[in-house]
Amino acid sequence: MKKILFLCDASDIDVVEQSFARQDKYDLTIETSEKILQFGVQPYLEQTIERIRNNPDRAVYHPETNSFFYHAFPHSFAPHLRDKIETALKKLIPALGIDNSFFNVELRADEEKQKFAIIEVNCRIAFQFAKTIESVTGTDPLHMLCDVAAGQRPEPIKTRRMTHGACYNFELHLFHDARILETPTQSAFEEIRLKYPEVHIRNLIHENAYLSDFKHNPESYRYAVIDVPGDSHEQIMEKYHHVVSMLGYRFSKALENGEVSGIVHETPPRRI
Repeated sequence: MKKILFLCDASDIDVVEQSFARQDKYDLTIETSEKILQFGVQPYLEQTIERIRNNPDRAVYHPETNSFFYHAFPHSFAPHLRDKIETALKKLIPALGIDNSFFNVELRADEEKQKFAIIEVNCRIAFQFAKTIESVTGTDPLHMLCDVAAGQRPEPIKTRRMTHGACYNFELHLFHDARILETPTQSAFEEIRLKYPEVHIRNLIHENAYLSDFKHNPESYRYAVIDVPGDSHEQIMEKYHHVVSMLGYRFSKALENGEVSGIVHETPPRRI
């Protein structure tokens, strides 16, 4: 049995451990990336040549911001635009020397004008969307990473029996800094798990700190990521609103007059 060392961010370790809870294909060690210097990595890693093509997802932004509200997976481009994108990527990926890893591509597409622009190419999977993809395809990309590391052809093994027609990956944001008063309790997570077992939640913060103490972008503070599968847009949005109301996040914001206001969660945009 080959040994695999799987490194991830500390905030993601629970997700990774859940993904591999039932695997028995590899002798797997899961550690946070902060510990990489404590390991001899080379014995664990081998390379294989494999290019993976996935259906794209579509990003929806909070109005008049560059902050994501959700990513919808899967999304289909019109045939002509899809062919243009595929032709460009078939030239670009080999030219970048990417021939031994998974990759993901971020792009902006104007479907009316049938034009697109590539923003960036990453030589890795998009970890944030691993559960999003699994909810629709039934296959967890994290498992295929182990095949690549072991020098095997990636095998899309089904890790989930029940799948859905779509999955939205929501990001919860506040657009100002705030002190974190309450995060979801274990009983809140359990209640959500019982009612919506298909929903996956990643809490990114903890209490008695400020949102600015955690990773954020210049205009917003992300504090949770929620994968909500379903078979229609309306069904997914209804579940999303209910789940957010059950989480019970509370923040305080110092106002100019010195008073403190309580905020439960950010109101999602109307334009969806």
